[in-house]
Amino acid sequence: MTNNPVHSIKRTVSEACHVAASVRCLLLSTIVCLFFIPSSYAQKSKSIAPDSSLLLLLPQAVRQSAPSREIIDSLKALLPLAQDTARVRVLNRLAWLYRTVDSQQALGFGQQGLKLAQEIRFYDGVAQSANYLGIIYRNRGDFANAITILYEAKYTAEQYGLRQELGYAYNNIGEIHNLQENYPEALENMEKARTIFEQLGDKMGTAYNELRAGEVYRDQKNYTQALEHFNKSLDLRRQLRDTTQILAALLRIAQVYQIEGRYDGVLDLLHTIVDIGRHKKDGMLETHALTTIARIYLEQKQYAQAIEFAEQGLRPAQVLEAKQFIENAASVLYRASAALGNYEQAYKYQQVYIDMEVQLRNQEVQRTIANSRIKYEIDKQQLQLSQEQEQKRLIAYSAATVSALLLVIAVMAVRNARRQKSINALLQETNEELLRHEILLDEQAREVKLANSHLDATNEKLQASNAMLTELNKEKNELLGIVSHDLKNPLNNIMGLSAMMENGLLYEFSSEDYIQFAKQIYASADRMAVFIKKLLDINAIESGKITLNILALDIASITRMMMQEYQARAEAKTITLRYAGADTAIALADETMFRQVLDNLLSNAVKYSPHGRSVWVTVQPKNDHLVNLPMRTKKEVTGSGIQDEAADGDFVASSVVLEVRDEGQGLSQQDKRLLFGKFARLSARPTGGEGSTGLGLSIVKKLVEAMNGRVWCESELGKGATFIVELPRSES
Repeated sequence: MTNNPVHSIKRTVSEACHVAASVRCLLLSTIVCLFFIPSSYAQKSKSIAPDSSLLLLLPQAVRQSAPSREIIDSLKALLPLAQDTARVRVLNRLAWLYRTVDSQQALGFGQQGLKLAQEIRFYDGVAQSANYLGIIYRNRGDFANAITILYEAKYTAEQYGLRQELGYAYNNIGEIHNLQENYPEALENMEKARTIFEQLGDKMGTAYNELRAGEVYRDQKNYTQALEHFNKSLDLRRQLRDTTQILAALLRIAQVYQIEGRYDGVLDLLHTIVDIGRHKKDGMLETHALTTIARIYLEQKQYAQAIEFAEQGLRPAQVLEAKQFIENAASVLYRASAALGNYEQAYKYQQVYIDMEVQLRNQEVQRTIANSRIKYEIDKQQLQLSQEQEQKRLIAYSAATVSALLLVIAVMAVRNARRQKSINALLQETNEELLRHEILLDEQAREVKLANSHLDATNEKLQASNAMLTELNKEKNELLGIVSHDLKNPLNNIMGLSAMMENGLLYEFSSEDYIQFAKQIYASADRMAVFIKKLLDINAIESGKITLNILALDIASITRMMMQEYQARAEAKTITLRYAGADTAIALADETMFRQVLDNLLSNAVKYSPHGRSVWVTVQPKNDHLVNLPMRTKKEVTGSGIQDEAADGDFVASSVVLEVRDEGQGLSQQDKRLLFGKFARLSARPTGGEGSTGLGLSIVKKLVEAMNGRVWCESELGKGATFIVELPRSES
């Protein structure tokens, strides 16, 4: 993941929207240095003759580039100013730069960046953080954590179409396989990475890929191909003017020359790279070059110099906790010490070497890496199986819902057909009667008045029949409109999602997507189920199939319990439910009907209230209130033993009043006229995307009146609404 430090700093600065003057100066000087790299540098041959001076390949601008510490300090100054995605990028950049200075701090910044990116769902940042952490773990010799976090980077990049980060993940995974001497899989992953980088036209990624591929061939002792890849990486780095990676490519070319015993110019280049690494405070570059110098002196049997440079290389390697370089330096130290007869020192360094060898190569690490990969594949298969099972369950649930819907529609169609048949029979009977009267007109002139009276009665029947037919036709049209809007849309949603899942598009969506699909299907099915239930309730009320069980109920207690049941739904919209009524209020009511009334009123209050508001509920006994009820005895209404008749249906009685007040949109005068009708469509709209059937308040009115009560609404547009239910009060 070797992004150009200049470009990365510029990008981070633009996101933070604040740059200190010192950072601007640093950027300007760095850009000037990089762009003055001689053009002849880009024209060097890809193959280097053994007797040429490798030092000539190192431009003066590279040797004088700004130390990494200055860039780190500039980024740390930006960190308090950066927020969200900009902060993730600064943290990731710090992790990347610290990998060569202090691996522990690099881990800290990388883990902070990963955590923040996951919290704000910045998936590009998640993949980048995971890739960087994988490289940091690799440098520390922790291959188990490296491979685990790199597979997370790969999975995130695949899920969210992050092609560049996917290429880096493949490349980094391939490098871990190379370090484990699994060369075929290493090259396979790097080939995937190369394909992605070439498709994207990403020279930086391609250069990084060429460098790592060269390392695989070098470790396989195929030095010709290794040099070919290293030189391709070098050429691309020249074009990009990436100082650090120019040094990295040259260092690896020097290592191949060292392995082949071609030392001309190699030591000069390596000493220069050491100086630059120290100047840039790049511990990784420094220890890499120093251990390579030490190996050259060891091969030339200059043991004192080998020990000197190996000890110099060991110090930054230990600071960075870079186990592979500690192992390399310790290997040179114990061999050179033994050659000089210093066996005590040779034994000490041999123990360091063996300890690092065990940590880097032991079977437990190998097993951990293998288990990580196996677990990834198993989790992937289990996810697929779970998605298939969920798909089948949802399809079955959808089929059951559709069947229930079709059954309800069929029942209503039969009912309408019977009504239509009855009306047609009545019309036919009336027509026959009219015909008989017309025949009798000539024969019974004396009975004209009587015939006219019969005719008037018949006309009244016709008008009543026509009115009934008109009402039924209107109800049928309203029902069809509701079916089209409230049932067809959610049904299409269920069928569309189910078809998409049924067609096997399992790998194009994440588990979060399938959870969201399931929620959408459930919400659509629930919406249809609510509508069907309300249709059945209306049908039961209108057909007189509801049996009342009027009892003395403490509706205050019932109200508080139902408010607790609505608490979660209200909290989802940050709505506060507040009860401000009496502790006890005994009314004459049917418990099931009262619960259904209160359920509809609470549901509407939450549904039409904006987020962060309150819904107020009160239940209070109310004495001496004039009510208008159908003619019946006080005993029927109050439960008392008095048998007096109420004149004109009006009398003074005690009652219990339930009020549900919201802080929603309120009702216009037109809304109030339509409020309690079936299939009412009002100007107010639910505030959380909820659905509305237009049947709830119609059910409320019919149920309240069935319990000898009344219901009405007090509201002004824009000032909320208060629904009031008044029920007879029990005197017992």
